[in-house]
Amino acid sequence: MASIILSNTAGKTEEFRRPTHFDFMDALELKKAGFSGVRFNSISEDMEIWFNGRKEVVVTRADLELNPKAIENAWRKLLGLEGILEVEISLGKSGKF
Repeated sequence: MASIILSNTAGKTEEFRRPTHFDFMDALELKKAGFSGVRFNSISEDMEIWFNGRKEVVVTRADLELNPKAIENAWRKLLGLEGILEVEISLGKSGKF
């Protein structure tokens, strides 16, 4: 038995226009727009750091599973802070320095 699909122009909907916000742009559009910021790619689950239209750093889910500080390390690398001594300040019971 064959199926017949009939076209129905009476049920047309409005033309869909994708929003122009950075969240809805693909990589090429972000590059052209000179995007700077952080973007979470919901398809690949990667966290991307962009600067002036260039994807500078990508932190994958696997990176985070191997190293919970992968995002922090990515920022350190991008900002040239790798290898700089980290100083932790611990407060006594009084809560004063």
